[in-house]
Amino acid sequence: MLRIDANIIWTIVNLIIFFLLIRIFLFKPIMKVIKEREELIQGQFDEAQKAQTQADALKMQYEDALHDAKEESAQIIESARVRAKAQSEEIVANAHEQADKMMKQTQADVERRKEQALSEVEGQIASLAVTAAMKIMTEATGEQTDEEIYQKYLNKVGEISDTSSN
Repeated sequence: MLRIDANIIWTIVNLIIFFLLIRIFLFKPIMKVIKEREELIQGQFDEAQKAQTQADALKMQYEDALHDAKEESAQIIESARVRAKAQSEEIVANAHEQADKMMKQTQADVERRKEQALSEVEGQIASLAVTAAMKIMTEATGEQTDEEIYQKYLNKVGEISDTSSN
């Protein structure tokens, strides 16, 4: 059978004491260090997750801001295009209006000059008629003289009308 002697008991007692001492002085500190490292790693992992979440949120904000900026720039461009078109239409309308005014003014000026030229011609014709009448009265009348006076009158009127129409 099995014999248990004192050596075996002391060896078992030594082993149990050694196991308890190793457990108290070696395993507990090592387990504590391992646990602290696990907590540190978990904390860093949590911080990394938090930083990633914040980065994703910032990325979304920047993308939204970029999208809003693109929309705003498109609106600004469109409003500038509308304003430019309105200004161009206004400029064209003003140009047409000024051209119409100038045309009316030019036509009025032409009409005034035409009337002025006609009145001058009428005045010259009247003066020639008076001069011709005076010559007729003062000169001896005869058929030949009358015809000469008539030809001179027609020549002078022709010259006046040629100069006034140029």
